[in-house]
Amino acid sequence: MAVLFFVSAASADGRVAAQSIAPGLAGNWRLQADADAARNRRPINGLSIATELVIRQSARDVTIESNTGTASTIVTTTLLLDGAEHPIPGPIGWDTRAKSTWDGTKLAVAIRRSVQGPEGELVFDIRETYTPSADTLTLERSQGRTTQKLVYKRQ
Repeated sequence: MAVLFFVSAASADGRVAAQSIAPGLAGNWRLQADADAARNRRPINGLSIATELVIRQSARDVTIESNTGTASTIVTTTLLLDGAEHPIPGPIGWDTRAKSTWDGTKLAVAIRRSVQGPEGELVFDIRETYTPSADTLTLERSQGRTTQKLVYKRQ
């Protein structure tokens, strides 16, 4: 049985908003199956496939360190959990933003990448869902009709 912890925060006008923290998301994770083959799969619109993740969480944010940078360098992404759109790391020249919320014990992230092209703005909407369960973490990533499912094991 999953247990959720709730932390209350007062907004500027005095209202109280509840924010849950899903147990089991934080930790060190390694991609299962053939990690080299997974990294060579075509990523969804430039989102590289991480073979290793380090996830930390608090009531306000989730920080994900992944080996998705150039030559597998570590990229740190902080996802704010207030539901507001905020900038996150992305390709040079692209505006990359995310909105993150809890959906039960899943972390749901909506990513918007945009860049000005010769015929106007190009926009890509990507959805990610992080689902922890026992010693596994399932990352489902989708863009349009394309979906990736990656399974990580706790280290």
